[in-house]
Amino acid sequence: LLLAHYDAHDGGEGTLDNGCGVATLFGAVRALADADLDCRVEVAATGCEEVGLLGAEALAGRVDTDRLRAVVNVDGAGRFRDLRTLVHGSEDLRAVAQGVAAEAVDPIAVEKLPHPYSDHWPFLRAGVPALQLHSSRPSEDGVWERGWTHTRADTLDKADPRTVRTHAALAALLVERVTRDSFEGIDPVWL
Repeated sequence: LLLAHYDAHDGGEGTLDNGCGVATLFGAVRALADADLDCRVEVAATGCEEVGLLGAEALAGRVDTDRLRAVVNVDGAGRFRDLRTLVHGSEDLRAVAQGVAAEAVDPIAVEKLPHPYSDHWPFLRAGVPALQLHSSRPSEDGVWERGWTHTRADTLDKADPRTVRTHAALAALLVERVTRDSFEGIDPVWL
């Protein structure tokens, strides 16, 4: 399942959070359209992420999570140059992300710890391995930098189409690799 949320925080236009993510998702879908994938990829855009993951909760309640190989959540990708992948404790997805990162020209950071504030969370709680694609400004202290998101300044002039295209290509590579393997489920107790 490849997904992104299309709603924005009520303070602004939501270009960076998550218009860039949706554009990244569509770019990845376009790149994958003619790819020879090893399994079907379902694509979804959810609403109400900013008010409690309501769209993702509803989607997770409607799909058979037992048949999902993994969830790739595009939330925050496309807004800053360096792509971050959060693997939420899945060693299998970490290996996939590290493999793509080793081959990619553009930087991809791979992080293990879970992040509960996005649309992969209801699926992860159901035991489905999840990979979140995110980007942030480099920070010396390791703190996530929101930049303009969740403010009135989250406007179209902040987006860089080159970053969206790059992240779409990287997302397509990651999804293509995810279709090749099956993954160990996540024990929700770990979360």
